[in-house]
Amino acid sequence: MGVKTREEVLWLALMLRWENVGVPDGVSCTLDGEPAINSQIERMAYVLRKLGIGADVFRTLAVHTRRQDGRSYISKDSSWMKEPKDIGDGWFFEGCTSLRQKHDVLSALSKIGYSTPFVESCEEFVAGKSVRRFLPTEKEMERMLAEPEPAGMEPFEVPPELEQVLVSAFSGEKTNQK
Repeated sequence: MGVKTREEVLWLALMLRWENVGVPDGVSCTLDGEPAINSQIERMAYVLRKLGIGADVFRTLAVHTRRQDGRSYISKDSSWMKEPKDIGDGWFFEGCTSLRQKHDVLSALSKIGYSTPFVESCEEFVAGKSVRRFLPTEKEMERMLAEPEPAGMEPFEVPPELEQVLVSAFSGEKTNQK
């Protein structure tokens, strides 16, 4: 089952772009002009940075990702963190977490309104698995495109570099985008 909204397709395309870079875990690469190491922590931070753009995502995640000691895995206070990862706007993610703990944080995305398939795609991405199976079918995509823009949303144009990722994803090709 594919992701449910046009916004989720966009985020999925960004994860596919990372996937298409094709470097093994632990290997350095460049993505969005920034150096990165393909690892669970980097993939987790990448998802959080993208989803946190222009939204109150981090505050909501902080509320829903409390640890037993009362601190949150997403926080503006990184002083206690062993591996703080900057995710933007003064927010940090505690990178020293198990895959299960990372998935627990990602499951809180449903509190923001993301669909179950999208949350699962994020979990698969962070685990280093392919997210290609979450692409909507042609019929699902036609339905999404036929729906009116949500109230208050500006029409969205896909940037050319992501358009290539989407085209190649739907055709099954791998790209060499970095």
